[in-house]
Amino acid sequence: MRTKNLSVRRLTLYIIERQKMEVDDLRTDFLDFCLDQMIRIEEPPAIQAVCMKLAYRMCRFYPELSAELKRTLETMEIDYYKPAVKCVRNRILSGKLK
Repeated sequence: MRTKNLSVRRLTLYIIERQKMEVDDLRTDFLDFCLDQMIRIEEPPAIQAVCMKLAYRMCRFYPELSAELKRTLETMEIDYYKPAVKCVRNRILSGKLK
């Protein structure tokens, strides 16, 4: 995740997002990375959106983490983000993301 090549980072995150995720697969360092990347304005929208999906998938097993993710999403200044990020955010908050 430390690569400067944004395409490699996006594709790596996409591959991780497609993997099956169980309750025991939570890595707090990776969750922190996803939470940080999804709110960074300077990150490309594709990376923000995939990080948001990954954070949701990791948090859904734990109510306290789900509440933290929801608070983070609600406090995002949505006017500064691209439509892809807005769409994923709205789908997570409305419960439509699977």
